[in-house]
Amino acid sequence: MPPDRGAADRLLDLIGSAWITQAVGAMAELRLADALAAAPRDAAVLAAELGCDADALERLLQALVSLELCTTRGDGCYTLTPLGALLGEGVAGSLRHWALWWSRHLWPLWGDLAGSVRSGHSARARLSGQAGYEHLQHDPMAACTFHAAMGELTSFVAAVLAERMRFASGALLADLGGGNGELLVGILAADASLRGLLFEMPHALADAQARIAAAGMQARIAVQSGDFFESVPAADVYLLKSVLHNWDDEHCIRLLARCRAAMGPPARLVVIERVRRAQPATGASARALARNDLNMLIGPGGRERSAAALERLFAAAGLRQVGAMALAHGLTALDLRAG
Repeated sequence: MPPDRGAADRLLDLIGSAWITQAVGAMAELRLADALAAAPRDAAVLAAELGCDADALERLLQALVSLELCTTRGDGCYTLTPLGALLGEGVAGSLRHWALWWSRHLWPLWGDLAGSVRSGHSARARLSGQAGYEHLQHDPMAACTFHAAMGELTSFVAAVLAERMRFASGALLADLGGGNGELLVGILAADASLRGLLFEMPHALADAQARIAAAGMQARIAVQSGDFFESVPAADVYLLKSVLHNWDDEHCIRLLARCRAAMGPPARLVVIERVRRAQPATGASARALARNDLNMLIGPGGRERSAAALERLFAAAGLRQVGAMALAHGLTALDLRAG
């Protein structure tokens, strides 16, 4: 039987798709979006401005055209597409730091996915001896990129959550492991009566204070350093966005139990996670969830969980789920109360 050329072409495309991550990452690192946002340029002019080799930059730009991040005009100048504009620094909806995180900081870990599958352990922990996000405490530049990247993703979620979930007037919301504070900023911007408390490790505090100051919310959002596995501060509402998927079941139950112990009768815990289907599936959403699940395996050593698996964690910590709400990027907000 002759080989299936269509299947071979598709497999070749899958095998070589890593180039896309690096092409997008190079565009972000070289700040091409910022340069092209100012005015269309040809490769030679851009190369002189950005300190690049003109021929190599031309070839990258041609690759970015194939990805629909740039377009080219008849005069040889390149322009930015709406998609490519999202790699600009500080633009609304920017994903520049997310591109840098994937193309630089996650890249070596994905190279040892097979090792993580064999061992069941994080590639980062095996390669560096640092579990979870411990490495961020020793690498300020990586911490800055990471928290900026998380903030970029969170801005979309915060907008939907603020629009669709109601909190009691005057409530104090504690965001546990809240990174640079983007989630609290987004929620509090929609309700002037709410107050916030960002509870994070020291490596996140500088970025958080800068983000809160930029939003003019220093008087409404307090920042506190601590380890949520040991204790959590008093609050009316606790937020855990994309936290549980970083950890194994034992750590998750310990964290949830700390929240349960701090919760008074009317308090709420809102857990925001990707909820995986009970059975494997195909399609874009299934691929996105699989990508994130494997990313948790090689990185912090966590996992994406099904609704049933999450419910078991909640029950073990004395919590019960009373509602669920779909958000952005495949995330779901799970509303919990003390059981």
